[in-house]
Amino acid sequence: MAAELPRLRASIDALERDATEVRRLRAIPAAGVQSGSRTSPLASLATNGGGVSGAQITVLDERRARLAGDDVSFSSVMEWIRNAQASHGMRVESARLQALPAPGRVRAEIVLART
Repeated sequence: MAAELPRLRASIDALERDATEVRRLRAIPAAGVQSGSRTSPLASLATNGGGVSGAQITVLDERRARLAGDDVSFSSVMEWIRNAQASHGMRVESARLQALPAPGRVRAEIVLART
């Protein structure tokens, strides 16, 4: 147990840093998004799993996209959120994350929405 404690503390620290980053990203005003395309402007979020290996990304409608994965990299999920915010002016509408035993791996269900 004593040998496991430093790794667990490091994992908690990493999750706290990531939570701080999520709060920072939520505070950033949404970027302007051009409309009028015949295909959904959010379709690029789902291309190749959005760069999140093991995740399924679904465009729900013209303003929302959902990422779901049972075992995905937390850093890849955060990068997907950053990219969606920067390129599509999206924000986290809802998020459900559960840490898995492996460091940096989570079960995730996230819905992003354009504001």
